[in-house]
Amino acid sequence: MTGWPLVAAMMVVGCAICCSRCARAGAAERALAVLCPKASVDVELVEAEAHRRLLHPALVVAVIAHESRCSMSRRGRLGEIGYGQIKPDGSAARGFSREELETERGNLAATARHLARVLTICNGFGGLSIYAGHRQCKSTQYSRAVLAKWLSTFSR
Repeated sequence: MTGWPLVAAMMVVGCAICCSRCARAGAAERALAVLCPKASVDVELVEAEAHRRLLHPALVVAVIAHESRCSMSRRGRLGEIGYGQIKPDGSAARGFSREELETERGNLAATARHLARVLTICNGFGGLSIYAGHRQCKSTQYSRAVLAKWLSTFSR
């Protein structure tokens, strides 16, 4: 097994094992320093939501860096809100009110939950294309860009 299937398998199998260790080691803080040096994102909140969803904290940071440049005030042209660019009327927002999505805690919770869901549905990083709105679990320019950001946090 090589390439994307290997990376996906490592992610699915290794996340639950590495997540708590990485979170204690400050993975979100390192990722924010690399990807969003001027942002004021609550590091502990990112790590808590990532840990809760068995995601690597730096992957959550890579998604919010790509989606909103780590800006909670960012609004999408289709009404997406905050860090994860969550549509208030979309499936990612199910269970969250618009007011909750406009808070840092609610937006990060919805972002991490949606990210964990699509990675599980697609059995790996192909889920990033679903997060971006594509209809298939496959490698896309979006998924490659997010993974490149995530991997860059380990090389510095």
